[in-house]
Amino acid sequence: MTRREHLGPAVASLAIVLILPFSWILAKNVSGFSSPTFATTTRTLFASLSFLAIGALQGRGTRLQWPRPRDMAWICMLALTGFVGYFYLMFYSLAHLSPSQVGVYTALMPGITYGIGLSMRSEQATWRKTIGLIIASAAAVAFSLWGAGPLGGRGWPMLAALGAALSYAFFGVLYKKHLSHIPLPRLLPLITGISACVLVALSPTEWFEFSKALPWQSLGWTVLLGTVFTAPVYYLYFYLIRSKGAVYTNTLGLTTPFLILMVERLYGYRASVSPVQLALLAACAAGLFLVISVKK
Repeated sequence: MTRREHLGPAVASLAIVLILPFSWILAKNVSGFSSPTFATTTRTLFASLSFLAIGALQGRGTRLQWPRPRDMAWICMLALTGFVGYFYLMFYSLAHLSPSQVGVYTALMPGITYGIGLSMRSEQATWRKTIGLIIASAAAVAFSLWGAGPLGGRGWPMLAALGAALSYAFFGVLYKKHLSHIPLPRLLPLITGISACVLVALSPTEWFEFSKALPWQSLGWTVLLGTVFTAPVYYLYFYLIRSKGAVYTNTLGLTTPFLILMVERLYGYRASVSPVQLALLAACAAGLFLVISVKK
């Protein structure tokens, strides 16, 4: 493997780790002034427009090719799991829980992805990866629970957060197994375009009413989330799944609970980080190293 082939995934991994916490905090902000349906539809719609623009720039002078019929079924599955299902469940849970509380459930995503990958024979089991996942996931869950506050009496939001983790785990594994052969400039506009059409068709009245009622500033935050904090992440996400695998890529998300609390600390939302939290951070980092150091 050349130096450039090593550097690409490393840079993409770092970029995802840095973008994700701000994406979650912005999503929490958006969930405070809009419904889950409106937030999901608007984020998906503007992500789709961004992908179309990127695809048009990258595909100039090339012939447009429609995916094979057998691929369209999987594309629709990705649209339902990665955007319609994941975004809606995430916004619903964020409307009732903090990003730190939702992080308790998203920290389970790498383990879920690993289990799905093993069952679908798209992942190979190794002791190093298994032990690393257990250590990192347990530390991330414990860290999130330590700073999340009480979760009692919030059954539906908690189930929604768990459903979001399941949906996104399936999304990554299905892409790696069935659609990684399709170039991203063709695939991503299709997935998000189908998702946006489904969402608008399911609740056209609510979406248009919110669009007219929301102040421009509030709508601008949602557009920002769909463009700057969604389109680049999905490009990087698919690139890493194709080059490093779904488990590796979703394991990077284990850094999010830690970084969210650090960002909240910087903005004065939280007290100083405790020694216990620092110890959990070190444990998670050790587990992450075991997972990402496994050669693909």
